[in-house]
Amino acid sequence: MNNLLLTATINPAHYSNTNVVLTNVQKRLSQYETALKYYITESSFDTIIFVENSSFEFHADIYHKLAQKHNKRFEYIPINTDIKKTIQLGKSYGEAVCIEEGINKSVLLKNEKTFYKITGRVILKNYSLFTQYKDNSSRFLFRNDLKKCYTVFFKANIEDYRKYFFDAKNNCNESQNKDIEAVFYQIISEKQIATKTFHSYPLLLGTIGTTGDSYNDTNVVFFIKNLMAKMGMFSYLPNGGIINILAKIRLTLFKKHHNI
Repeated sequence: MNNLLLTATINPAHYSNTNVVLTNVQKRLSQYETALKYYITESSFDTIIFVENSSFEFHADIYHKLAQKHNKRFEYIPINTDIKKTIQLGKSYGEAVCIEEGINKSVLLKNEKTFYKITGRVILKNYSLFTQYKDNSSRFLFRNDLKKCYTVFFKANIEDYRKYFFDAKNNCNESQNKDIEAVFYQIISEKQIATKTFHSYPLLLGTIGTTGDSYNDTNVVFFIKNLMAKMGMFSYLPNGGIINILAKIRLTLFKKHHNI
């Protein structure tokens, strides 16, 4: 089955709006609801699991009924994340806990091998290019030049995730530039975890909660990113790779142009 785990913080004020620019609760709720309806009614994901950590009164029965109507499985998992730690370490800590608790508490994932994770307010338009992966491998898009792997969207082998990533939350500390993307990259690098990448780039629609910027790429930018994905430039390459070289060249030219 294609299992989708969505992470959510509907009311970020529960954590003093730590590292979040998009704080309007009604706007956030609307984005989560739009995404949920999209994945239930339009996508090829069979199972949708919604993990929420801000104690918001969420009406999950609407989505249970909608899922039944479309022959999907839906599960709502409200969790309580340590408020003090989330404020201290940043929203990356909260996101890591959402994923961990989703795996631990989900009834629908109990006998499954893998799941896809997407940040709950984000819509993946080209989902069919990713649900075609039928193996049990973990897959990420890597930025070796930044020593990060994208966590807005990835696929994880549940057994591997339990084994390697359950301590990720304790290594997150956004005040020290240790966000979840950097922590995941470090774990994969140090433990030499066998992972694969996607050979298509995700077409994402939504707003980045941390900055307020849009995930939406222009057609030209998306074309370039997708071409780079097809060429394997977002693979994990410990010694660099083309994307790393291009980034260094761009930095060198920038410094030369500005006489730095």
